[in-house]
Amino acid sequence: MIRMGSGRRVATLLLACLTLSLFLAILAPADLEADTFGYFSYLHSVVFDRDLVLANEYAIFGVKEPGLTESGASHSLYAVGPAVSWLPFYLAAHLVLVGVGTVADLPFPTDGLSLPYQYAARWGTAFWFLFSVYFLHREMAARFPRNATRLGLAGAIVATPAAYYATAGLTMAHGLAAAWASLCFAGTLAALRSGRAREWAWCGTALGFLMMTRWQAFAFALFPTLVALRRIAANSRELRGALTGAAAGLAAFFPQMLIWKLQYGVWVWIPRYYGARASVRWFDPSTAHWQDILWSSNKGLFVWTPLTLFCLLGLVVALRRTPLVAIGGGLVFAATVVLGSSTPDWHGSDAFGSRKFDLMLPFFAWGLARLSQGLLRRPALAVGLIIGSFGLWNVGMIRMKLDGRLDGSPSVAQIATGQVALASGDAHSLLAWAFGPRGTENWYRLFVGDYIYVTSNPSGALRIADPDSPYLALGFSEAVNGEGAPRWRWAAPMACVKFPIERSRDPLRASVRLRNAPGIAAQRFEVRLNDVPVGAGESLPDWSEPAFLLPPSAQVTGMNRLCFRFSDSVPMDGVPRSAAISVVRLP
Repeated sequence: MIRMGSGRRVATLLLACLTLSLFLAILAPADLEADTFGYFSYLHSVVFDRDLVLANEYAIFGVKEPGLTESGASHSLYAVGPAVSWLPFYLAAHLVLVGVGTVADLPFPTDGLSLPYQYAARWGTAFWFLFSVYFLHREMAARFPRNATRLGLAGAIVATPAAYYATAGLTMAHGLAAAWASLCFAGTLAALRSGRAREWAWCGTALGFLMMTRWQAFAFALFPTLVALRRIAANSRELRGALTGAAAGLAAFFPQMLIWKLQYGVWVWIPRYYGARASVRWFDPSTAHWQDILWSSNKGLFVWTPLTLFCLLGLVVALRRTPLVAIGGGLVFAATVVLGSSTPDWHGSDAFGSRKFDLMLPFFAWGLARLSQGLLRRPALAVGLIIGSFGLWNVGMIRMKLDGRLDGSPSVAQIATGQVALASGDAHSLLAWAFGPRGTENWYRLFVGDYIYVTSNPSGALRIADPDSPYLALGFSEAVNGEGAPRWRWAAPMACVKFPIERSRDPLRASVRLRNAPGIAAQRFEVRLNDVPVGAGESLPDWSEPAFLLPPSAQVTGMNRLCFRFSDSVPMDGVPRSAAISVVRLP
């Protein structure tokens, strides 16, 4: 049972959360993009259609229906938790529309899909987020000074992806996940203090909703499990309370199990990734993107939201005073890195930042509050850090002036770009000196982070004749289209392309579409990847597409250079040419 004092205080809290959340929902963009249509479709289908056939909802959102399961329901990779969390607000919007519609004409149909229903979903996320912030603040205020609590909580919200998913991205699952994680965190600390069954029920219910919102968030269960083991070790009679929490969690998660049963005929269904590059190797560090999910410029946690690094440092500092929170946060963080980095969409596609760390919000707030507490006691250190930061900026300005980069009147954008370029160059030199080629790869992750298949060119086709092709490196003519499609470029006896990939543990099967220059009957060509011979092939007078393998030993994470060395050539306009090349295909 959650204790908040008098009934008047409860009513005030609920009214404040409802009012502020409605204000946030009205300001949020009115659209259902990315995964949001999948969550919202459950609401309309269950409430209005009373089935799990989502074809009509998907058609409305312009999404191809993924087909039916053996039980006659639509296949779906989306969790039902967001729909359950939005349901009270969705029904409230429907009742208001129906009621007002009896006395006035409204421009919105009561079909469950019009804008008021979409805003109701946003309202639900905003409400649960604000509701959870209150309880997280209450638990932190019991352990930290007031200013440290406010700084920690505010920093963890406004300087992490939570700020986006609690305002602009309200119909994604991540604002809700942060809310349920915060409520579970607060419930776990309440159970740690009292050990009573009602606190464990609170904790378990929030955990069940969290796991139903994002299935991967079961990693958060490590924290209440750690606390439960600690309480049970001290007093075995508290096993009953922990079991009550587990039962409450199972009951809260049951709607997802019921959906799985109706869709797939089983109570627990393991979602799968599909496609040639969709393999998941959970505990294989050679394929996991654990470095990228933390340090890549492609939405890496510490690159997009660098304050989170200080939040984690604060958890380390908190080890002495609150070891269970610090250790639990470390376990949840490590599990999230493993789970998030082992999937094909480790970068979150069109995500804002590293959204998979939504469940870390309470731990980020706790760690930052602990760090703020120490700094508030040492104001000279805090001021010194601020002065040092501005000093580093000024050193960069001096270096750019000496290099002639500040001549004239550069804009603020040019100055900022120059500072980043200096930092990038320094990091490249330092990492290359310390770690050699591996250091260069880590530099690429941090400052560039662009890979074929991941952030650009998902087809893997390097179209050589495109006017602005970014893949040309050496030995190609202007684009030619004398005989209709395909367009091509003439290749010199040595012609090279460049492309960014991440090192793979498996050989990459590639091919090149080419034909010989006029007058060459047949010829051999050698294939070199990053100056390493990796194969050979035969080029013919007519178009063909010989294949070859790019072994892992020759690959690098970052920009790769693929060269073709031909055995023959003919002069064309005074320049030796060997073959016409239209496209190089990577898997």
